Amino acid sequence: MKRKNKRLLLAAFVLVLAIVVLQSKAVPKALASIAATLYVNSHYAGKNLSFTDVEYETHFGQYIVSFKNRIESIHLMMYPNAMPVFVQYDPLDTSR
Repeated sequence: MKRKNKRLLLAAFVLVLAIVVLQSKAVPKALASIAATLYVNSHYAGKNLSFTDVEYETHFGQYIVSFKNRIESIHLMMYPNAMPVFVQYDPLDTSR
């Protein structure tokens, strides 16, 4: 019985800690940059784009991740706000 209570308490602590970490701005920024980098590497490998910046745009309510090479720069809009792992807008993707 005592062991079950300890496990339940540990699970509750981990859940609360996960919620607190997800509410901070550091985790979504990191997720946005990682997801956008993976997207750019898989879709535009030949363009040699490198990551430059990630910022939260309050007007759009989304993270904007910037990449550039010697010729061009692109800015991807990532969503959803809490866990930005999907690209909503890609200026180089003409099929959307």
